[in-house]
Formats: sequence, structure tokens, C-alpha cells
Amino acid sequence: MVATSGGQKVVIIPHSAGALFFLHFMKWVEAPPPIGGGGGPYWCSKHIKAVVNIAAPFLGVPKAIPLFLSAESKDISLVRAIAPGFLENDIFQPQMLQHVMRLSHSWDSTVSMIPRGGDTIWGSLDWSPEEGYSCDQKREMKNSTRVTNPARAKSAISLTRSANFGRIVSFGKDVAEAPSNDIDRIDFKGAVKGHRAENRTCRDLWAEYHGMGFEGTKAVADYKTYTAESIVELLHF
Repeated sequence: MVATSGGQKVVIIPHSAGALFFLHFMKWVEAPPPIGGGGGPYWCSKHIKAVVNIAAPFLGVPKAIPLFLSAESKDISLVRAIAPGFLENDIFQPQMLQHVMRLSHSWDSTVSMIPRGGDTIWGSLDWSPEEGYSCDQKREMKNSTRVTNPARAKSAISLTRSANFGRIVSFGKDVAEAPSNDIDRIDFKGAVKGHRAENRTCRDLWAEYHGMGFEGTKAVADYKTYTAESIVELLHF
């Protein structure tokens, strides 16, 4: 692009996970071969004028956790909503599920998008940075100034507080919405994983559920809900 634009530097606009990839690219392109691209220590400064990231998950993204564990991510649910019956079709279901799981487990980028920063960034069982904020909150225009409708704002805040965004993974809607004092949690870290589940659905493809075994899977579920910090402990488990 620099060569075709008369030597002018380019502006790079990475989106989503592409921002993480581009960070690796800038390191790779200046590193000496065979590990890197051999561009030299000043390649980026010679060719890149600016980098404008859009929706970059530098602190990770919660949906990476279910994708990493079992390929049961939000995106798979959206596909089922867009094309109902396709993934559940008697002809395609086993092959589609197997393909989706194999594809998602082959993405090394999934690990780089695990939420980082702990509860300080993502929130705890009873608190999150999004508390009191609503994306659907409408505002009225008055004297060229946006004025928030107090009644709608109060309603939006009450609804947002019940969501408990700090609970990245919850086993059940009742657990996701219940006060933390009402949740009976059993620590999973000392649990014995026990016998492994026989893989009959995906054949040669194994999910983390199979590796944990029956007792290990039950122990994870008995912990009920996970924050950003306990998710890291879960991955170690």
C-alpha cells in the first residue's frame, strides 16, 4: 500500500480480534527471519502513520470462556436463531457440531481473549463497571441539550443491577440473578475429577467436559457462578 500510494504511510484500522493480531504482526514484521518477517527495527515507523482500533478486546471478552470450554458460545446461538433447524437437522447435526467444535478449538486467539484484569475490571458477584448503565436508555432533546428522562433512567438502572454482569459464567438464570448471599457454592478446586465421560457424540473430538470427568464436571457446576478471577482458577482446574 505504501508503494502504490507514492510512499505515503498508511493508516491501519483493525477491528475486534484483528487488533490483537495486528499487535503480533508489528512484532513479527520487524523480527529477524526465520522467526519474523525481517523488516528491520524501523519497518513500522516507515510504513504506518497511525493505528485506529475499533472494538479491540485488549482486556479480553467474556464469550471466549464458553467457546474455550465447549464451543457453546453466543455466536453458535445466533447461528441457530438465524437458521433454525439447520444445526438440529438429523442429517447435518453431528457433522455441524463436530465441525464447529473442531474449528473453535483450533483458534489460538481464543486464549488471548480470556478476560484479564480480574474483578477490578470485570466486576465481582455483586458489582460490575456497567452497574447503572443501560444501552437502551433514551434521552430527550431540550434546548439543544440532551436530558435524561429520570423515570426511564431509574427503571433502566434497576434492570441493569439485576443482571450482575460481573458473573461471567452462571449455571442457571436463577443463579445469575440471585443475591450472592443466597447462592450455596461448593469449592471445586479440591474435587476429584473421577471417571471420564465416554465420547459418543463427537467421536475423535474431545471437549474439556470429557477431560474433567463426571465428578469434575459436577464440581464445576456446583460452584454455581464465576467471575473473571475464578474463571482463571477454573481453567487451571
